[in-house]
Amino acid sequence: MNPQDRVLSRHQWLLRTLNAGGVTAAVGGMALFMDQVWLVPSLGPSILMQCYMPRSPESGLYPLAVGQLLGVVAGVIAVLSVGLVLGLPPSDAGPGLQPNQVVAAVIALLLTLLLQILLRALHPPAASTAMLWALGQIPVSFGQVVGIGGAIALVAAVGEPVRRWEAKRLPEDRDNG
Repeated sequence: MNPQDRVLSRHQWLLRTLNAGGVTAAVGGMALFMDQVWLVPSLGPSILMQCYMPRSPESGLYPLAVGQLLGVVAGVIAVLSVGLVLGLPPSDAGPGLQPNQVVAAVIALLLTLLLQILLRALHPPAASTAMLWALGQIPVSFGQVVGIGGAIALVAAVGEPVRRWEAKRLPEDRDNG
């Protein structure tokens, strides 16, 4: 265990875990209400960063929201640039990983990082968001882009007050979660 991790009590760890669960439940509840698949795997690490690394620059509102949206943009551009079939599930692409998916994944990852650096919005979980699109896990459609954009906005909006509250509660000698 990292010596810095011992600074937090069991109560604080439990509270952070419950906060992460609360943010996830808010997104999941809205997803059920809107009949959308908003609980995508790449948002989980964003939520954990908000709750467990509240002082990390990458956990802030701007890097999370803009970084994740850049991941969406990069993933969609990558898919369109290599000509993957729009709207087909990965199983329709053939058995196993296809060469065009690998090319799309490379483009998506590089473009995500480049855009995040240019806009000073580094948020590592956004690379996973880009990969979900590039590998065909999320079909490219206007509805999916808007839906995932809504989920990102919801994680940012619900998680940011939690992040700020957790950052204030941290002992002063803790810099980045």
